[in-house]
Amino acid sequence: MLEQFIDVQTGTAIGSRVLVTSRSSIGIGVTVGSNSVINKATIGDYARIGKGCRIAGDLIHRQLDPTIPWDDAAESAPIIDDHAFVGWGAVIVGGVNIGPGAYVCSGALITRDVPAGYIAYDRNKIIHPGEWPGALGKSPFFQLTVAEDLATASDDGAGG
Repeated sequence: MLEQFIDVQTGTAIGSRVLVTSRSSIGIGVTVGSNSVINKATIGDYARIGKGCRIAGDLIHRQLDPTIPWDDAAESAPIIDDHAFVGWGAVIVGGVNIGPGAYVCSGALITRDVPAGYIAYDRNKIIHPGEWPGALGKSPFFQLTVAEDLATASDDGAGG
């Protein structure tokens, strides 16, 4: 279900039973897996969101007096940058930034920023791909991110 006041760019594929709430923005060539919720978030170009993910900007997270309605804490919306990957069942909450080319593992719970090209897993654990003990750290996914970073750095230096 796509609510009003959202922005979805061309080439984006949204799976079945996905909810995208108002004030969400989804970039070019994005894939969103089925049974996911994008709640007031920004998804960058060519990002991949797995099945069953929850990406939420608003979270009522406190109730100091149960005799009155919920204390509504407005939080910033999460930003999933270009070429980021979010694995199946991951949950990303609050005003966090998942950097370009970052990789969020399946089932992770993330409530803090993930730097560009890093791996996030478990509950807010973040590691450089070179320190990852398995094959993921050697994936071509991260080699592309490094190549893009080097190209950007050389472009910035040439214009300086």
